[in-house]
Amino acid sequence: MKEYSSSEVKTLIQSEVENSLESMLREGARRMLQTALEMEVASYLEVAREDRDEAGGQAVVRNGHHRVCQIVCVTDYCVGILPSNRMAN
Repeated sequence: MKEYSSSEVKTLIQSEVENSLESMLREGARRMLQTALEMEVASYLEVAREDRDEAGGQAVVRNGHHRVCQIVCVTDYCVGILPSNRMAN
């Protein structure tokens, strides 16, 4: 079994803390972006709620979520689920 010097132990611990902190920040950023997108879509749908097409149906409807995708963040990639809406036909 390898023995570590105190400076090596300190470096390993610092690396683990930084990795843990970075993971927490990445997850927080992902959640914040997803919430902001969800709120933006909800706001748009609320404004367009009364819009009607030629047949009298809603012109804009909620259409679930897109597939999981990667978006570029400052330090790395984040994984998120983008909301989906479409013009009703």
